[in-house]
Amino acid sequence: PLSPTSCLAPTTAESATTSSLISARNWNVFQSAVSGIEFINCQSMQIQVLGSVPTISVDKTDGCQMFLSKDCLDVNIITAKSSEMNVMIPNGDEFVEQPLPEQFRTTLNGLKLETFPTDWNCDIV
Repeated sequence: PLSPTSCLAPTTAESATTSSLISARNWNVFQSAVSGIEFINCQSMQIQVLGSVPTISVDKTDGCQMFLSKDCLDVNIITAKSSEMNVMIPNGDEFVEQPLPEQFRTTLNGLKLETFPTDWNCDIV
């Protein structure tokens, strides 16, 4: 059976097998995860997924680089209380860097709240 894998060492960790849930810190390279990869309370960490993973969760983390493979482009990335997050998306032999939003704008729509990433290219009065 699959079991959680923790990679808490300050050096590079590599998991060549598939795990159910991976909890990681620092620089980590993973083949695949069945349920997801989780980062909590990390500083300046990087991850590279060589296979597929359905979910990457980033919580209370400052400085996060996520290198995806072509097999995990349908990943769900869930973030909370984190900053300086970038996703590296494969494009041929190179990666395209895309930042994850850190700031959001919430407006009222009747009795419901609507929240969107802040777009600094528009005029907010």
